[in-house]
Amino acid sequence: MPTASIDSPDAKIPTAQSAASNGEHLPKGRTKSRLSVIARIGLAKFWVTLMATLFVGVLIVLMELWLGHVSGIEFSPTTFQTREFSYYEVPLLHWQLTPIKRKTRSPKTSLYLSQNNLLPAQAQKIKQASEAKQASEAKQAPEASQSSKETQSPAVGWHLVSVARSRGPLQDADAALLVDHLQAHKDGAPTWKQWSQDHPRLARVLWPKVATLASRELYLLIPRLFELTRNAVHSKASGAGDPQQFEQMIDDYLQSELVSLVTQMRAASRTELAELLLEEALTDYPNNTSLQRLRIPADAS
Repeated sequence: MPTASIDSPDAKIPTAQSAASNGEHLPKGRTKSRLSVIARIGLAKFWVTLMATLFVGVLIVLMELWLGHVSGIEFSPTTFQTREFSYYEVPLLHWQLTPIKRKTRSPKTSLYLSQNNLLPAQAQKIKQASEAKQASEAKQAPEASQSSKETQSPAVGWHLVSVARSRGPLQDADAALLVDHLQAHKDGAPTWKQWSQDHPRLARVLWPKVATLASRELYLLIPRLFELTRNAVHSKASGAGDPQQFEQMIDDYLQSELVSLVTQMRAASRTELAELLLEEALTDYPNNTSLQRLRIPADAS
């Protein structure tokens, strides 16, 4: 019986399936070659995916370092300490990514005020408790830690002084109006530390007033107060250095400004804040008739 030639259209080329069904096997070299190609393709895909993931990860990290860094300064109106802070966030969304790092850097004027008891008594108490707690934590003594908890004082509040984001301008807050004066220098010496040393009796009048304004976040009134203080010291009028007259000058200024602030806040429909400010002002100056008249509409309603 004639057999089909290899050129015949009826001739069939053996496949792996037909060969297997007939008990035949493909050459081992060809099978290994196909497996090697598949393995190389899979390995190439793995490395491409890995490199793409690493590239995206590095890009995100670089963006965070370039655009996500936040730093600034805070101020405590009770202890007059300042501290720096920094952290990283998601750009635009402002989602915090890392814990906040803080470092205390108090101006020399602040240290002088604290060391010479020129701040209100409550501020001194809070500062001492804070220092005692830090000392006990540094020593890691359980009994000291327990004692610190038992004598814990009210928490120290912090007001924003300034903040800056990567590639952005520095933005000052109201507290900068005071901190700038605490950090001011003249001829290499802290300006208001030197003033306090030169005028100790007036310093005991000025700084409690400043601390009260800071605790109430009335920083807008502080620059003018320092200006009045300079003018009073350089004035040639009789009694210019008298503490009582100096305090009266400060009180006259503050009462006038407080009346104006309460009136402006009410006009701006900031009623709740205006009433809080009025109550605080009446606590300091209960006999001021202008402040009393401002209270009448609220009581009548």
